[in-house]
Amino acid sequence: MSLLRLDPATERRVAAELWDGETVLWSFRPTGTRLAARRMGSALGALALTAFVAYLLFAGDNPILAIVVAITGLGVVARFALAHWIGVGTIYVVTNRRVMSMGLGSAVSVKWMSGRELKSVTFNVRRDGSGDLVFERHLTKVEQRADDERDGLFSERNSTDLERVLDNPAAETFVGVPDVKAVFELVRRTFGPPAM
Repeated sequence: MSLLRLDPATERRVAAELWDGETVLWSFRPTGTRLAARRMGSALGALALTAFVAYLLFAGDNPILAIVVAITGLGVVARFALAHWIGVGTIYVVTNRRVMSMGLGSAVSVKWMSGRELKSVTFNVRRDGSGDLVFERHLTKVEQRADDERDGLFSERNSTDLERVLDNPAAETFVGVPDVKAVFELVRRTFGPPAM
């Protein structure tokens, strides 16, 4: 498993986000099509909602407001696409202290989880050996209390259900990772419990 060779400007941007004593063990830049496919659902949902509201307004004899709603909805989706899809390069990084997802656009946005925060790591694998890694973090006491109140004391959901983890705001997903099993093993060795 080799380290991704980044252009010098990107290497400097990644290095600027590292803590003292932190070293990069693995990094990867996913293809834009895989990321876009994951985010397409939210864009389609926003467009469908916009079309529905515009239709209701148009059917209610308010065509000018319907046009305003339609243009506003399209503008919001276009702005989201520009901010999150076009011109933003995502890089996944595993260091000796944390896992990070970095959006490198005009500004750097970093989402990370330290090794101590990791609750579980799961993956799915495709026929070609690539797949997705899902990192779930431990909830804070406040988040756990809110989750318990929402679900009640007892829940029928399966704790190993990958879809539940993907929809979890306490989870981060690395999409389209080549040789996903090797990266999973690297994360396990780095952040797993020490050998006895």
